[in-house]
Amino acid sequence: MTIAELPTVQHETDMEEYWSAWRRCGDQGARDRLIEHYLPFARVLAGKLYRDRASREFEFDDYLQYATIGLIDSLDRYDPAGEASFKTYASLRITGEMVDGVRTLSEKQEQISIFKRLQAERSESLADGGDGRDAFEQLAAIAVGGMFVFATDKLYWLAAASTVVSLGVILTWLWTGTGEIPEKPLKHVGLGVHLPLYLRGRESVGWWAMCITMLAVFAAFLSVLFGYVFYWTLD
Repeated sequence: MTIAELPTVQHETDMEEYWSAWRRCGDQGARDRLIEHYLPFARVLAGKLYRDRASREFEFDDYLQYATIGLIDSLDRYDPAGEASFKTYASLRITGEMVDGVRTLSEKQEQISIFKRLQAERSESLADGGDGRDAFEQLAAIAVGGMFVFATDKLYWLAAASTVVSLGVILTWLWTGTGEIPEKPLKHVGLGVHLPLYLRGRESVGWWAMCITMLAVFAAFLSVLFGYVFYWTLD
């Protein structure tokens, strides 16, 4: 019997011949008619999940698309000789495909949103404060360089002034230019897990890093100062 000779699908009792033509002979026409027959069932499942959705971010067509994918996957895997009916077997796979698909789509949308937000913040930062920050960093570099150059030429008053300026610039940058407090303290990363976006004081790794860095810089400065004083006494 060819696919053209098979009866039009109207009832579940008409499905056995189509299942036989598809599973035994691999008849693509029978497969297409099976998909056409069960597509309203997938649409009903998509409608139920869309009705009970927690987020209004996606449209019904998104749910229907994943429901259709789940339906086709179920049809390719289903064994008519099994005890469960196709609708029982397919309902779980269709629902799971929709849940996984919407979750993946939501994560992609969130990543795109974060990427666009970071780009906008970067552009705004460059437009509003980029020139000032560059000038601030140049001032710090000149002051630190001048501290050593003036000390080498024995211009100690200028070296001391450069030291004060450089320390002031560096401390100001550390306290005001290295971080911004976000509006929300926590960020949801999925699976019910929330991670902090900002820590301050001793809870922050940056606080300890700054203290260690300042101690190292201070020790290096004392070493350099001792070296200059030592060679000055030799002269």
